[in-house]
Amino acid sequence: MKYIIIILFSGIIFLGVELRNTYNEISKLGSVIDNLKVSNTKLKTKNKTLITKQQKIHNKIIKRRQSLSTANIKKAKRKLASAGAKMIPFLGIAVITSATAYDIKDYCKDIDEMEKFEYDLFGSKDLANYDKTVCGIDVEEKLAETEIEIESQYNQTLKAFNEEKDSLKKNFMYYINYGIDYFNNSK
Repeated sequence: MKYIIIILFSGIIFLGVELRNTYNEISKLGSVIDNLKVSNTKLKTKNKTLITKQQKIHNKIIKRRQSLSTANIKKAKRKLASAGAKMIPFLGIAVITSATAYDIKDYCKDIDEMEKFEYDLFGSKDLANYDKTVCGIDVEEKLAETEIEIESQYNQTLKAFNEEKDSLKKNFMYYINYGIDYFNNSK
């Protein structure tokens, strides 16, 4: 019985010591929790600041893309407007036309690339507000149409030139004959 009381008493002392140690650990946790709350508040503030900063950057990129898109569309429209005037002489028409068409295609690729860049950064893609009719041009189709148009204009010009040549030839022969008759009659 003596051993049982000693074992019981030892168990109670052991439990008391462990209870005291547990209480001390729990008391320390209170200050740790308070520190975590302060850190959490600071992190929330930093997170809000970073989100605001990221949104500002996102808005700047959107504005930049819109600005580049608008500028490139204006360039493309100017190219289209001046392309006709550049095509008056036949020499180099195909080169000028193809260069213009490929410039337009490149401008539109720049716009698409900016949208992809925005998507890569932010995982979202706003719809671009640019003139889709210009970027919707099928360059190869337009070049083929231009080639047909140039060939047609060339053939028409060649026909007109040949007709004028024949007309000049007839007039020239008329005046030669008239001159010969006049010279013969004046003797």
